[in-house]
Amino acid sequence: MTRGNRFLLVDGDPKSAEAALQELALGRLVNEVVVVRDAREALDYVVRRGIFRLRDVSVPALILLNVDCPACADPALLEHLKATPGVCDVPVVVLSAGPQPVIAEWMARGAAASVGLPLRFDELCETLSRLGVSWSTLPP
Repeated sequence: MTRGNRFLLVDGDPKSAEAALQELALGRLVNEVVVVRDAREALDYVVRRGIFRLRDVSVPALILLNVDCPACADPALLEHLKATPGVCDVPVVVLSAGPQPVIAEWMARGAAASVGLPLRFDELCETLSRLGVSWSTLPP
């Protein structure tokens, strides 16, 4: 599978997802952001099944996973992503306002990085640079 330039936001809280999208828009992010509501939809999107079976074959450039949302905080999702050929190298960035032990647990399971909530574009950009993820913004 080829790596696309879109980001996958896994966030079952509509207010949190909207706030993240607004922050990305304020940062003038050009990359498309696809939002799914839970771990099952995220997996369906990545492996192109169910309602996502006809989408293009590229995998996301990045997966943003809100682990503060119970519908998304499924360790089996991260384990499956890390075991799926063609997807296992896609960086998963954990989004959380939770305590450090919660974040450390996700990092130990294979998350590439963590960013605090509410999402701040500058913090995300620093993380993307460290991970070598390509993103684009509109000029000011």
